[in-house]
Parts: sequence; structure tokens; C-alpha cells
Amino acid sequence: MPPRSYLAIATGLAALVAMSASLTSGSSIFVWHWLFAASGCILCVVGAFRAVDALGAPRWVAVAFALPALLWAMNIVKGLGYEVVGALDHYEPARLTDLIMIYTAGQIASLAAAAGALRLIETISAPHAWLRFGYAVLAAYAIVVCVGLAADVLGWHFARNAHYAASARALRVAATFVEYAALIGAAMLLTKRRSIEPWAGIVISLIGCIMLYHTLRLAFEAEVRTIPSVWPQPLLMFIGGVAVWRIGSLLSFRAASTQTDKIVGTSR
Repeated sequence: MPPRSYLAIATGLAALVAMSASLTSGSSIFVWHWLFAASGCILCVVGAFRAVDALGAPRWVAVAFALPALLWAMNIVKGLGYEVVGALDHYEPARLTDLIMIYTAGQIASLAAAAGALRLIETISAPHAWLRFGYAVLAAYAIVVCVGLAADVLGWHFARNAHYAASARALRVAATFVEYAALIGAAMLLTKRRSIEPWAGIVISLIGCIMLYHTLRLAFEAEVRTIPSVWPQPLLMFIGGVAVWRIGSLLSFRAASTQTDKIVGTSR
């Protein structure tokens, strides 16, 4: 009998197929594109909360993991709103400011998720000096991001200085390595220390490596998309969400079993 988490995911996929069966090919592709991405975000958020609760980590860690997914959903809704406004031939002068805010919020959300991953590693293992170094790099780049936002909004010119830009880029590269090293390290440590199916950690690690590669290319202003085609991004989001869901399900089940055994042992 397959695990219940697999049955739940299979049921969800069957529902997605049923929803798109009556659509035309073009509409079906559009629906599948966004449903894969949305399903991946939901699975990731639910799995993160279950894993954090099972491990006894602070709740802010789960919130930090959920921030990128929630920001993605907010960005989609805002983008649809702009499309409606554009179709009605209305001009929205605040769009550039909104895009700057969304870009900044995305960077802060990524930094928060990385900090959550570092805190999760501390919960599983023990505090290390390199973890404090990672926190310092993330905090320093968060300050740079906030200063950059203020410079864009208020028109400060020092942020356009070549030396400042080079320093900010170097710090961004360092923070990017810390972000994905923390996420990959947390996934692999969980699967190893908690005897979770290895494929979950491997999937998250591979996705992290792909995202690290493309983020670094964007950091050096290469003309490349975040993911090189239409389908891989939502598919990667969905597969990663399944892996996080599986980790959360196993940890939650084991925590519930341990709690039940303690209650039974106490009552005897």
C-alpha cells in the first residue's frame, strides 16, 4: 500500500487532469503551467510547516520557508491586475515602483528562507562557527538590499558608484552561495539524520544547484531567463514541493507516533 502522502498527491494530479480534460490544447497548457506551480507552492508550504512542527523548531522558520511561495502568489495576482488594466487602456504610473518593491521583497524572502534553513540545521545538529558566518553574510546583504531600495525610491546617487556596485555584487554572490548551501545542507542533513527517503534530499539539492547556477548568471547580468523554457520552472516547483511534502509527512507521522508511545507508556 503506497504511503498516504503519495495517494494524496496522486489524487491531486488526477483532479488536475480532470480539470483540464475539457479545455482546448492551448488553454490546457496554460492551466497546467500555473496549476503545477501553484500546487508546488502549496505542497512546499504545508510540508515546511509540518516538518518544522515535528522537529520542534521555532515557528518563524516555517514562515520564512513559506514567504517565497506567498510572494510568488502575490506577484501573480498583481501581474494579472496589470494585464486587466492594460487591456482597458489605463496607464498605471506606479508599476515601476511596484516592480522594484516586488524584486526587493523577493530578495528579502530568499534571505529569510536561507536564515530559516540555517536555523533548521542548528536544530538538527548543533551551533557551528560557519553558521554564524552565514547569518552575518545574509544580514549584511539584507542591509544592502534595503539601502538599494531606498536609493531607488529617494534618488540617492551613491548607489550608482562603481565601487559600491562592485562591493554589492560581491556580497550578493556570497549571499547566494550561503542561501543555496543552507537549503541544500538542511535537506541532506534531514534525510541523513532522520532516515528519510534519500530521493527527497537529492531532488531538493538538484533543484538548488539549478537555481544557484541561474541566479549567479543573473547576478553577472547575463541575458538569460531564470529557467530557460516555459515548462521546467513549474515542473521544478511541483517536484520540489512533493519532496518537501514527503519530508514533512514522514517527520510529522514519526513525531505523532513517538507522542502516542509516550502517552501509552505513561498510562501503564
